[in-house]
Amino acid sequence: KNSGCGMQASNGEVSVPIPEAPPNTSNQALDAAAATNASNLAQMRKEIAELEAQVMKGGPRPQVSVLSWDLSGLSASSQFAVCAGGVLVCYLSTGVLQEGLIRHDLDNELAWYLTLCQFVAYFAFAGFQRFQRGAEPRKTPFSYYALLGLLQVVTMGLSNLSVQVLNYPTQILFKSAKPVPTMVFGALYHQRRYSPSDFVAGALMVVGMVIFCAADAANFDRFNPRGIIWVVAAIVADAVSGAVQEKVSAQHKAPPDEVVFYSHLTGVLYLLVICLGSSEMGEGVAFTMDKPHVFAKIVAYSLAGYLGASFLKALLKSSGALATLATTTTRKAAALGLSAVVFPKPFGPAYVGGAIAFFSGVLLHSSAVKIRLRALVGGNSVAARLLQAEPRRRRAVKQFK
Repeated sequence: KNSGCGMQASNGEVSVPIPEAPPNTSNQALDAAAATNASNLAQMRKEIAELEAQVMKGGPRPQVSVLSWDLSGLSASSQFAVCAGGVLVCYLSTGVLQEGLIRHDLDNELAWYLTLCQFVAYFAFAGFQRFQRGAEPRKTPFSYYALLGLLQVVTMGLSNLSVQVLNYPTQILFKSAKPVPTMVFGALYHQRRYSPSDFVAGALMVVGMVIFCAADAANFDRFNPRGIIWVVAAIVADAVSGAVQEKVSAQHKAPPDEVVFYSHLTGVLYLLVICLGSSEMGEGVAFTMDKPHVFAKIVAYSLAGYLGASFLKALLKSSGALATLATTTTRKAAALGLSAVVFPKPFGPAYVGGAIAFFSGVLLHSSAVKIRLRALVGGNSVAARLLQAEPRRRRAVKQFK
């Protein structure tokens, strides 16, 4: 069966659930919460204790699978190695293929046609997966998928467009700054509270991106400020898309392959309008028929992204948010280096300084998440991992904030 985690599958970015900063983690705050709902708190503690005992004794763990490959029989360390390795290999391959396709094979053109091919491929992969497992009828109103498909078209289409006019490492940094709009949207829409370290982390990420953009303007001959607008719009749409997916998963219990299938079905319809309304459809079809090896690269690019998202979901379910954050942070840093090696580009002290500032923000953000997780369960690291891997128990913790 599919291991649902409510993650995004379209753009290679993970929407890791981030717990709110607790206003007070002292015993007095816990006692005050217990006074209002003592029975629920006792039940939550009992469940955490039982789960911790299972893990410590090597007991049963949640079912973890990648597509139809069941990983539940592997040890926890083996599951982490397989899932983290799959994430790194698939997403690093996706990055190299994306830059090579847009910059070299497509000669900085046909970004919307490339996006259409991606959506068709994701729709086909998810449809096969649903057919294979004998999927039940759709659970979620189609209006949600119409909105979700539009948001994902904006995310992927503008991301591909931005690669045409931004240095690829700069685009990676912008896409990796998803915590910034996520915090803004969480504070405004969900009334979530964030610690000062979160805001410092966000500021460091912004500073790093500004430095990279200034270096691009001076050294990258194809630099165009429109690329910044496009990639910022893409990550904002991605953040909103994550919130919509979270609502769909929570309210309608939709499995991930249903979300991918229907959101990309609506996305294909939007993209057909865009491509048919421009010259990209005819040019793109003619180009890929004339150069079938490019079409093969597009299929490989789409498959690597789909598999990477599946490994990422499995990693989150088997190892928790902290391990997932560490893996994705490693992947971002490795993607910068790999892009510079495979496709040589301008380099200088400004890029080094921008990268240091940006990844300092990323590490500070990851550290803040880790501190909050430990605070929520009184420093119990095993329970913290379980709470991150178990959405139902994570929601129970929020009752006592």
